[in-house]
Amino acid sequence: MFQHWIKNLQNGGGKQTEPDQYWLERLTALLLVEIARADTSIGEPEVDTISRAIKASSKSITELEVDEIVATARLDAESSISFHEHVREINKGFTRGQKLLLIEQMWRVAYADGDLDKYEEYTIRKLADLLFVEHQEFIKAKLRVVEG
Repeated sequence: MFQHWIKNLQNGGGKQTEPDQYWLERLTALLLVEIARADTSIGEPEVDTISRAIKASSKSITELEVDEIVATARLDAESSISFHEHVREINKGFTRGQKLLLIEQMWRVAYADGDLDKYEEYTIRKLADLLFVEHQEFIKAKLRVVEG
């Protein structure tokens, strides 16, 4: 992961016009960790769900990189003040379909511990709005997870 940061710095200080896949996976993991943290505790089922989501969305990232991404996201979530910068990058780098899949992954994380907390639902709703996901798509994603 350190080599990845060096590569970003060498490519213009990380100010790329197109975010790379690794960076987008880190942002995805950070948002998924925020969902897991919304009920004040992150359990093993939630961490496993986050790891599976990252693995499923990128076949080119190794198991070790997935573990590093999730660990870094957990640390970053502790010091993150706002979603807006992260959401802006996702809005630039994700297609509509990828955003809908991200919302679905958020619901999976929220339900991973067997209990949907009101703060988890609130956080998903807030992020869906920031990602310009319509309310009906937000609800459909929730229903796909609940029924699936």
